[in-house]
Amino acid sequence: LLAVPPTGWTSAGDVPWAQTNAYAIDGSNSAVSGNIDDDQTSVMSWEVTVSEASNLRFDWQSSSEEGFDYGVFCIDT
Repeated sequence: LLAVPPTGWTSAGDVPWAQTNAYAIDGSNSAVSGNIDDDQTSVMSWEVTVSEASNLRFDWQSSSEEGFDYGVFCIDT
């Protein structure tokens, strides 16, 4: 089980992400984006290299403005 946010994560955009326990699903830590206004961004990135077949799991929760806010999860295989 990885710490959240994981070691090596980066935050970018107008308002940074932060570590918190307010939204922890498993009772430990979680990450929360900054409170953004119109036309602003809050980005958290983490890159990991997996050298063999593995299962990766993450949990997420969203509170966003319909039609304007979105989340992106990318996997490069």
